[in-house]
Amino acid sequence: MIKKDELYLITGGTGVVGESLCDRILQMGGKVRIFSRSQAKLLKLKEQYKSIETIIGDVTNRQEVASAYKDAKGVFHLAALAQSMQSGGASDSIKTNVIGSMNVLEQSLKTPVEFLLGVSSDKAVQVSGPYGATKFL
Repeated sequence: MIKKDELYLITGGTGVVGESLCDRILQMGGKVRIFSRSQAKLLKLKEQYKSIETIIGDVTNRQEVASAYKDAKGVFHLAALAQSMQSGGASDSIKTNVIGSMNVLEQSLKTPVEFLLGVSSDKAVQVSGPYGATKFL
C-alpha cells in the first residue's frame, strides 16, 4: 500500500494513532503530510519528524481540505472531534465528525487518490448518544 517516495495525507494526524502511522509510513519510505487544526501539536510533531510536511487546517473547510490533497497518493482520515472536546455538544460533533468526513470523501472523488482509509473509535460500534452516532455515521 505505501510506496517509496509517494506522499500520504493524514488528517487529524497529531494524536497517538497519527504519530504511529506517520512513523510507519516514513519507515516504509513514504512521505507524509499532516493536516490538523492544532498548530502547537503540528510543531511538536515536526520537531520529531523533520521530513514531514504540516498544514494547519480544518476538515470542515472544503477549501482547506482541497489544498491538503495536492499531490497525495493516499489519505488516512483520522480527524474527528474527541468526546472530551465537545464543548458545543452534538452540533460540534456533527460538524467535525460527519460534515468534515463528508468533505474528505467528496475531495477524494474530485482529486482521485489510490485510497481513502477512514479510522474511527470503538464509539462507532457501540453507539450511545449523539457523539457515538456521529462516529458511526
